Amino acid sequence: MAQIAARLMILFLASTCVSFTHASFVNQLSASGYTDFANLLSHAGLEREIDGMIAKGRTVTVFAPTNAGIAEHISPVGLTTMVLPANRAALRQLLLHHFIPHSVSLFSWKGAATSSTGSAISLSMDALYFYAGGVPVQEVNALAAKNFVVHSVRGVIVPAPLAASMRPLRPQATSSAVVAGGSRQSRKMAPVKAAAVAERREDELAAVAAAKAAAVAAEAEAKVSKVVAKLETSRSKATTHATTSTTYATTGGSVATVTKASV
Repeated sequence: MAQIAARLMILFLASTCVSFTHASFVNQLSASGYTDFANLLSHAGLEREIDGMIAKGRTVTVFAPTNAGIAEHISPVGLTTMVLPANRAALRQLLLHHFIPHSVSLFSWKGAATSSTGSAISLSMDALYFYAGGVPVQEVNALAAKNFVVHSVRGVIVPAPLAASMRPLRPQATSSAVVAGGSRQSRKMAPVKAAAVAERREDELAAVAAAKAAAVAAEAEAKVSKVVAKLETSRSKATTHATTSTTYATTGGSVATVTKASV
């Protein structure tokens, strides 16, 4: 009897250790302020799968949406819809799309990376941001360890197969009250509404394009001014060196021609 009790205790302790190990990455995300993303991962039952991915030895890249980023892409009603049992498979696909089974650094930030679901995530940059799947990166290497690196992103990266089904879940009302990056306070599955990241990105890119166009126009105007100035200088020199001839009659009846420079 004592042996059976001891065996049961060992099994209990072992299961406790396994549970703690499998929840470690999600716990780190939550402790670092990515509470909404961590809660979604837990609800989808992905702790073991993610820790198994990280334990393989290769560096796993995670694009972790901030709390505000999730709020800007998915309304509270949308979150409620996503966590329904009927939508569990889609939720898992959406979340796993944020995990890349290899390292993505600034030096390899181009082209596309393949997520753990097999879908491609475009990697690009402009004068303002790095982008992952069209979503601005708020902080590169926000978290880093031996087998994983977390890049903080300002929104949810939606895989192409889920784009149509995710569109109705976006917030209908917009607000600029939330600062990018969100609060460090736990707002379990109840994020506030904020302006859509896509709209803000379009405004920022439009401002950059306008600034570049203005700079190009100013440069072109300066070049034209230089050309005009050179032409005026050339004309002035030509006028100064042009000569005219005038014929005069002398008192002696002879004819004299005097050449004068025209000014």
